[in-house]
Amino acid sequence: MILGPDYRLTVAMHAHIQDALSAARLALRDGKPAAAVRVLADICALHPNNAQLVKSLGAALFANGELPAARMAFERAIALNPELATAHLHLAQVLNAQGERDLATRAYFRAVSRAQMRGDWRSAQTTPAHLHTQVLQAMDQIEQDRPRLLGMLLAPLIEAYGLGELKRVSAALAGYLQRTRLQSGDARQHARFMHVPGLREQPFFDALEFPWTQALAAQSSLICAEAQAHLETRAGLEPFLRFDSPEQIDGFLHSSQADQAPQWDAYFFYRNGERFDAHHSACPATSNALEAAPLVRISAHAPEICFSVLSPGTHILPHTGVTNARLVVHLPLIVPDGCALRVGGAEHVWRSGECVVFDDTYEHEAWNRGSSARVILLMDAWHPDLSAAERLALSTLIKGIGEFNRA
Repeated sequence: MILGPDYRLTVAMHAHIQDALSAARLALRDGKPAAAVRVLADICALHPNNAQLVKSLGAALFANGELPAARMAFERAIALNPELATAHLHLAQVLNAQGERDLATRAYFRAVSRAQMRGDWRSAQTTPAHLHTQVLQAMDQIEQDRPRLLGMLLAPLIEAYGLGELKRVSAALAGYLQRTRLQSGDARQHARFMHVPGLREQPFFDALEFPWTQALAAQSSLICAEAQAHLETRAGLEPFLRFDSPEQIDGFLHSSQADQAPQWDAYFFYRNGERFDAHHSACPATSNALEAAPLVRISAHAPEICFSVLSPGTHILPHTGVTNARLVVHLPLIVPDGCALRVGGAEHVWRSGECVVFDDTYEHEAWNRGSSARVILLMDAWHPDLSAAERLALSTLIKGIGEFNRA
């Protein structure tokens, strides 16, 4: 093999960076943080988009007592690589030193959650020895502060509506924080994110409990025509699920056709609360029907509404949803023979123009064993047992948890 000049340049650059890092580590070990800052500032000037280098500069600045500069460096490293858990960890230390404990707790939570998602920092064996003390400090502060910070989200609503009115939401928060163990009375039900106690526990609900679905179904012919137009061109369609690697697909989708990969696509009107204006404009009948419905609206979370397109041979494997506070509504538009939905062990065959409502915290799956695409309009609705005050409290709480995790 002949190695070209680009390879030799890469090796030389790597050696140059490692030399600088080694020199900085020696300076810090010898109690000379200012020298480490100079070395790392020089190398960062040459490689300003290297998150690890910028993080190392932040550590040197912190050791040298330059808190504002250290904070900027760690924030820069996180902007370059949001998954760099140690940058979040060190940023939290700076924030604590600056007296901003609440922001520090949020940064600690992001550090620990990112590391543990990769399988790190779960035990002494999965935590580097030099980080043991810092990680334990992070976990202690999270344990102390997170219940208070999330509880503050509900405090003004409890004052306005009374604890009795929001008792179930307060219990849901305690369960989310793992301070109490909340379990459904139905062993088939499991919420991956938050369980609200005291709500009816059943796989399917009568669509008549949701009067707005009747008005929606009355528009099904117009909605179906708009769906068919986009199905023919496939304009605006995208995978419903996003995977980091092809291997992950096997855990969610299966194809009964050996020569064809499973395919579940969507034409989104809303996703994670974001409105797709162009799609609303392209499908005015669908848009008008949706905007007339009492949608679940939670910033960066809901609604989630789309034409859901399941290709022939595709099987959506059994899974459970995030919370029993909201239910899933399907308006079937195109239903070939051989298509069905199973929720909590009960099978339902879609019928075009007839809405079906189910609780997706029950294990559920769907399949298309037909020869053409199955299309439904998929959306979510509040559980009918929730009061207006509870819906407001849950919206506030879920939004706040998302902001806490991302901030």
